[in-house]
Amino acid sequence: MKSQAHLVQGRLIHTWRHGQGPPLVFFQGFGLWPTLYKDLFVRLGQRFEIIAPDMLRVGAYDRQPDSVHDHAEIAQTLLHQMGLSSAAVAGHSMGGALSFYLGAHSDIPHTLVALNPALPVQFGRLGFVARSLYKGARQTIGRTGGLRGVVFANRLHTPLVLGMARAPRTSARFLKAAQTLSYNDLNVSQPTTLLFAQRDEYFHLKPTLQNHLHQHFHNLRIKPLPDLTHDWPVLNPNCAARALTAELPSGAR
Repeated sequence: MKSQAHLVQGRLIHTWRHGQGPPLVFFQGFGLWPTLYKDLFVRLGQRFEIIAPDMLRVGAYDRQPDSVHDHAEIAQTLLHQMGLSSAAVAGHSMGGALSFYLGAHSDIPHTLVALNPALPVQFGRLGFVARSLYKGARQTIGRTGGLRGVVFANRLHTPLVLGMARAPRTSARFLKAAQTLSYNDLNVSQPTTLLFAQRDEYFHLKPTLQNHLHQHFHNLRIKPLPDLTHDWPVLNPNCAARALTAELPSGAR
């Protein structure tokens, strides 16, 4: 994968690119490096040009915004600077939420696919931290994702904790954005698919929430995935590549 730097609204944003074909913009989850999705990008790169901005990570760039909406404005400016007028857009976790906001406020996405996107929650910042510790502990001992889960935990959690410790105020803003996430003001018309692993450690896609999402996403398809967990796009790249490709328009393949 190749990295390019772009100056966007006074922020230097690094964007990873891989593959050839129609553009597929991919936003990573909170705290994750785009390179953690390398195995997924290698598979998708056989059909698409993957464009992965490094945005949702503490310390990725200076003056990080306070809300997902602000991140979406930065992403829209970045994609326009790159000359993109239309692209499929996908995202994992908080990146899925970012793709939703981008779809609501920009005509760039022609198709949206969210992989276990961040959903509105009630458990607060401490609850988020507790769930993260539980998930990380299970991955570290191989109870989630096996050997791949162990490698993922070692590559993610120590740098993430150190990064959050070095930038506590920025970290607090990220957690607040997750805690106060809402889709109430969104009006998304693009074809949207929500791929949701049912063993997600953070979020539960209850029927009442599904009905609520259908009110704001006018062309929404929800596809439950049994026996997978929140980080399945990293831990199960073959599955994620197949699932993503199947949801994209045939004309984009």
